[in-house]
Amino acid sequence: MSLPQEMPIGPPKRRRKRTPKKDLEGTVIRECLRALRACSAVVYVERRNTGAVLFQGGGFVRFGHVGAADIWCLVKLPGYRARKDRDGFPLQQRGILYQHVEIECKRADGKGRQSPNQKRFQELCDSCGIPYILTTSAQELMTKIDEISSCWNH
Repeated sequence: MSLPQEMPIGPPKRRRKRTPKKDLEGTVIRECLRALRACSAVVYVERRNTGAVLFQGGGFVRFGHVGAADIWCLVKLPGYRARKDRDGFPLQQRGILYQHVEIECKRADGKGRQSPNQKRFQELCDSCGIPYILTTSAQELMTKIDEISSCWNH
């Protein structure tokens, strides 16, 4: 007895290997947000979403800035910073300063790569003197945040 041709028997289809949830970018973002909110040096943190939505009725909406980092925050920089304006007058003498920091999270398994738009955004941050952190874990992020906040303490 032979099988009909509509039902060919062959090797089973290979299933795509799933990435463990702990390695996904969304998990890294959530862990980083949790760590930043618990950090005393961070005074404000915000998740930034970018993308687009296509509605069934035909509408299309883009939101966020293309290439923008996943998270931005303000880090407290206590201490003295001797910075002067063009005329030599101090801009800030003592007190608390705040540093704007951009944070891009990528998958912990090393497969996440920056898009060309994200690389352009990083270059923009670098040219403006804004720290841009590319991280794959909350621990790595907090080490870099500590470096940023401690480099201004005198």
